[in-house]
Amino acid sequence: MLYVEQPVGVGFSQGTPDSTDEISLAKEFMGFYKHFAKTFETQGYEVYLAGESCAGRYIPYVAKQMLDANDTTYFNVSGIMIYSPALGDSNIEYELTVIPHTKYFNNVIGLNDTLMNAVSTNADACNYTSYMDTCPTFPTPGQFPPSPDLNAPSCDVADDVYNAAILVNPCFDAYHVTDGCPFAWSVVGDLAYGANPPSAQVWFNRSDVQAAINAPSTSWVECASENVFPGPNGNNTSDRSHALANNGVLQSVIELINNTIIGNGLLDWLVPANATLMVL
Repeated sequence: MLYVEQPVGVGFSQGTPDSTDEISLAKEFMGFYKHFAKTFETQGYEVYLAGESCAGRYIPYVAKQMLDANDTTYFNVSGIMIYSPALGDSNIEYELTVIPHTKYFNNVIGLNDTLMNAVSTNADACNYTSYMDTCPTFPTPGQFPPSPDLNAPSCDVADDVYNAAILVNPCFDAYHVTDGCPFAWSVVGDLAYGANPPSAQVWFNRSDVQAAINAPSTSWVECASENVFPGPNGNNTSDRSHALANNGVLQSVIELINNTIIGNGLLDWLVPANATLMVL
């Protein structure tokens, strides 16, 4: 099993980020992996790709580029697994699904009736409710209509709910809604909110650990504070790729390899399971 930290700029990765989109990122990965296969003589091995969250967006692009290379000596993709993946337009999915998801778990989140009635009324007025009642059904009614206007007044219901949830539970974890105080922590650090105990030392920042795994001496962080899609010459752009729901990349990979697993944590408030189902 091979663990890879990417894009350039995260974790122990070295170099200056210069990716413009998911395709350039996938090609960088393929260059790395080909060198790895040559070095450790893994040519011809079946390749299974897995990742979660943002990697749920990276993995299908990497798989598609590997398949397009038509080189099973180095890129013999045989399956992928993505978990709580960022598949579509996260803002649209987040806003559309946040009210039903919050209602379902409100016995844990604990928002009062006044707040829930207010955000539900706004969701109705913004056409979120009717959209969710009509579109994410099986069989689908056909191609989804354009999403409602997220920038209309009072339509940012997700922030309203999140801000209220933080007031009720200062340790509210949007990645795992049943968590409360104190913040959960592990030896790889608190990955969501940076709530590390004062005496804590993140495992991958220990000098003896870095030496043992032959890693560069650096300050390890899971997510980079810098833009990892700056574009050529550091023009500070952003990921220009279309969402996987809109460009056929994921569909193509699923059909070509016939071995795809897509999972979603039910307690994930930022990437709700219904949002993933809606994309699919």
